[in-house]
Amino acid sequence: MNAVIKTRTLVLTPLDLLFFRDGRPFDAAAQVRSGLPQTQTVTGAVRSWLLARAGCDFAHLAEDIARGATFVQACAAQGNAVAHIGRLRFRGPWFSRDGASPLLPVPATLRRRKERNDTNFIRLDPLQKPLPGWRSDHGLQPLWYKGNDRLEAVAGYLTLDGMAEFLRGDVPSPEALVTAGQLYAEDRRISVAISPQQLSALEGQIFSVGFLALKPNVSLLVEIDAPAEMILPEQGVIRLGGEGRQVHLLALPNPIPWPRATPKQGRKLFVLTTPVVFADGWKPQALAPLAAAVPAPMAVSGWDMARGGPKPTRFAVPAGAVYFVNDTSTASAEAFRDGEDAASGAGHTLEGAWNYV
Repeated sequence: MNAVIKTRTLVLTPLDLLFFRDGRPFDAAAQVRSGLPQTQTVTGAVRSWLLARAGCDFAHLAEDIARGATFVQACAAQGNAVAHIGRLRFRGPWFSRDGASPLLPVPATLRRRKERNDTNFIRLDPLQKPLPGWRSDHGLQPLWYKGNDRLEAVAGYLTLDGMAEFLRGDVPSPEALVTAGQLYAEDRRISVAISPQQLSALEGQIFSVGFLALKPNVSLLVEIDAPAEMILPEQGVIRLGGEGRQVHLLALPNPIPWPRATPKQGRKLFVLTTPVVFADGWKPQALAPLAAAVPAPMAVSGWDMARGGPKPTRFAVPAGAVYFVNDTSTASAEAFRDGEDAASGAGHTLEGAWNYV
């Protein structure tokens, strides 16, 4: 009998500044800036905390993985408590200003007029009539807006209500936009390298670090799928990112109320809310999109605690990418979730509707 799966929401509230870095070396005289919290970093920290509470032998876990076992298989070898945690599935992280509703990266098909002080969104959708001279290496239709205005991409995040409007095929209201500056800022600290032998400052060895400072009441949300009978800690303090920084974890009993729209005449779109690495580079292998808006790839890396070393740098499709399919497609959001990355939160996708221009 299959276990009944229950989805819970985890709220991660920083207790201090946060620091997320890539795999590049960090030496004295360097300037290092924190990046934003990435999928595997955040969900990996939560999973590692749960594994430690369950008595996981991390050295044994790393040895089994080095011998060729998958992460789930290596966890299963350490008993039921660790095995259950190895099979947990996560989604996220997302910023939140109320500790309950996520803020999602703006879809890549939303624009604004560049030469006007206009806060209204403009939406790009596939062009219905053939465009003379249009050629695409992937056979994609152009995304279009009927107007003469110069447009620019929109940066920031949409509220859940704003994303619901977008998924219905509408244009989100300007009030749905939350800028990065409303969520976080950089806190730069300057330090001097210390000699490990003399415990004194090294002359000329000055470096600076830019920490991520979340604004008041801003937290991170993560969803977790676990067996209904599994007892998860209601709260705790966990380490997140580098420099030994910590966050307070609070488990809420309910999932996030994700919006979803019924496609009109079978025309369906998918919006990524978390980054994902595809074998094909820019799309899932099983997907044949009619059109797509895919931002430039982002490098993802991090530290693998189970394997005891840095993760290889890969290039992911960022959150906010939009894929359009026609009425003959049987594609679903499952096409975007595959392998260990999916269990860590990569490739979370919302389904919506679109209209021809």
